Amino acid sequence: MGYTPYGYKIENGCAIIDEENADKIRKLYSNYLTGMPLAKAASEAGIDTYHGTAKRMMENRHYLGDNFYPAIIDKEIFESAATERIKRCDKLGRLNH
Repeated sequence: MGYTPYGYKIENGCAIIDEENADKIRKLYSNYLTGMPLAKAASEAGIDTYHGTAKRMMENRHYLGDNFYPAIIDKEIFESAATERIKRCDKLGRLNH
């Protein structure tokens, strides 16, 4: 395994939710879905990162939960953020969603 995604920590070989940082991930999604740009959404959530990194965080399917990582966000929020991202890209004429 490579890195541990933001919002998780590994204890005794198992991924568990790091609640403090998981709350920041939830806030990132919430901020973005209320209309904030990615970098500002991350900053307001308490995550010091850039636009591209915030985008990659929001595309991380581990946050939905899988065989190793418990879910931090639900599928509806994840999909809503993805739809919003594509909508914004199209509006700005960006071809790479």
